[in-house]
Amino acid sequence: MECDKYIWEYTIKNPQELFDLIQGRISSFKDIREKCIFRGISKDNYKLEPSSLRRNEYFLNKFIASTDMPLYKVDKEIIEQNAISKGEYMKYGGEYYLRLNKEYGPLEGIEFDSSVLNKLQIRKELRVLMDFIDYADKSGLKTNINQRLRELIENPQVLNLRYWPEEDFYDVIALAQHYGAPTRFLDWSYDYNVSIYFAVKDILEYNDKDYKESNGVLWAFNYKLFDTPFHRNNPHEKFRLRFYRPAYYSNSYLHAQSGLFTFIENNMITKDDKPLDVLIIEDFKKNTENNPNTFERTHALTDSNIPDDEKIFYKFIIPPEVKPKILKELYLNNYSEEFLFPGYHGVTKSIKNKTILKELLYEFD
Repeated sequence: MECDKYIWEYTIKNPQELFDLIQGRISSFKDIREKCIFRGISKDNYKLEPSSLRRNEYFLNKFIASTDMPLYKVDKEIIEQNAISKGEYMKYGGEYYLRLNKEYGPLEGIEFDSSVLNKLQIRKELRVLMDFIDYADKSGLKTNINQRLRELIENPQVLNLRYWPEEDFYDVIALAQHYGAPTRFLDWSYDYNVSIYFAVKDILEYNDKDYKESNGVLWAFNYKLFDTPFHRNNPHEKFRLRFYRPAYYSNSYLHAQSGLFTFIENNMITKDDKPLDVLIIEDFKKNTENNPNTFERTHALTDSNIPDDEKIFYKFIIPPEVKPKILKELYLNNYSEEFLFPGYHGVTKSIKNKTILKELLYEFD
């Protein structure tokens, strides 16, 4: 058991222990189901990072070509001082623009500050999102977009963002995230059973040649700490942690999985390249130290806002040998694929996975 001021961490020994801990039966903490949202991660080396920022944008870069990168405006002196060839820049209306690839190069001797990298990152996210809207629209699939976004399909470069993401994009970002596109949203569930499923389901790949045994993690985030009038209505708030729940009626998977999303509303200056737990805890420490001049961002909450019997995060480590037994418990309680993925695909997936699980339980026992 590992416990600090902000995170309570524990490696479970059996399925019942995990459920008892969450419900406050055998720990010093109360039942956390009502005050927490949950996220299941199948490998303990994965962080609380949205997909567009994961592994230094590696996942995002799979969805964008260098030819789709936005041009970057520079002074003429930079072109001349670095002997940049004509193929690497263009001149338009008396202004000079660099042609960057998706790794922001190759431009030896030129370094971008964090605000420039942040804006380029956001432009890449926007490019992927507009492609998602474009292809879905052409396929006759519904996307909840207004006229402003529809006009951006053909020319997303004209968009002048005040912050990212803006409210107009919430619905389509949630949709794109749910179906595998890299976005700034991080998905959670109100239902801890759903998140446990995603923390242990990789055990079904046990016999695949690429399977690597690893601990799963169930994260519980005490989001009720942020549900205060001061935090919601403070005009000076700089650390803008946001929660967004799309309308469930429009997505059967989202409804079945009791999903919602968190994200940091970006100010177009700061590059949010740290995991969510690190960002939040760093700000708690800043506020508690009462030295705001050394920090640019704050969510205005201090240690005094955390009750003695609560933490910001609860982290349950699930060893590989416990995963099959937990998955069996979930299946017995109807948290199986036909429930989590409504439709014929979920039914077929459930038949296959329950067969695999029977073999696993026989092997592990």
